[in-house]
Amino acid sequence: MQPYRDCREPLPGEPAGRSDGEVCTWVLISGCTEEGRRFADYASCEDVRTQRPYYGAPEAPETAPDDPRLEDEAYMAELAWAKTQVQAAACACCHTQDLPPDGPSWWSLDAEPIWIDSVRDSGLAMMTGLAGSDALGAFPAEENNGFDRTTLGLPTNDIPRMQAFLLGEWARRGYTVEDADQFEDFGGPILDQLLYEPESCEGTEGVAADGTMTWAGGDARYAYILEPGQTYTIYVLRDIGFPITRCLFDYPAG
Repeated sequence: MQPYRDCREPLPGEPAGRSDGEVCTWVLISGCTEEGRRFADYASCEDVRTQRPYYGAPEAPETAPDDPRLEDEAYMAELAWAKTQVQAAACACCHTQDLPPDGPSWWSLDAEPIWIDSVRDSGLAMMTGLAGSDALGAFPAEENNGFDRTTLGLPTNDIPRMQAFLLGEWARRGYTVEDADQFEDFGGPILDQLLYEPESCEGTEGVAADGTMTWAGGDARYAYILEPGQTYTIYVLRDIGFPITRCLFDYPAG
């Protein structure tokens, strides 16, 4: 499902929204609803999960029952605040216990007693912004109910506060900023597309004089022809994030 902006009346008992009384939310993995609301109440998580590969993978919380953080009221307050930030983001569609169809994927906001412990070190590196995740995309904060995902990997409308919380957890696990170099940038095949430089087609891929379009790789959901002059790029994806033909061809041939 391509991204779209969903505007709804606020739930009973909740304050009026910022858009002429309505609550407007971008339905995309990097979208966020208004602060203090839950993304799932104002946008379709089902549509969000069509935009990125999702699969259930149980989280692995490792909070010791005598963890001193449990008695630290200031820390637990920050943990709760950070949870509300994520609940406002589309991240919750895959990282909660009840919203995704096959359970949380790798980490969960519902993990008890300290949800951030369910996040693996690589995921925390991404959240802190120490491991890049630009390929996953971001909206300008002014178009995303004030939430920013360009500085940190976790959307927030208070960058210094969230950064302090996440870097504090990073340090608690014994890491320094320099240690983040061991974690690769996030994005998988999406990152590959961002970095890919097309080369000349080797077969019959391209567009014939009669307008027929040919590519290799089988059935596809998306097909594009991009024009820099007389040489064109044919770019065909089996689905979002999974290209099957990417190369340059001349038109007309010869």
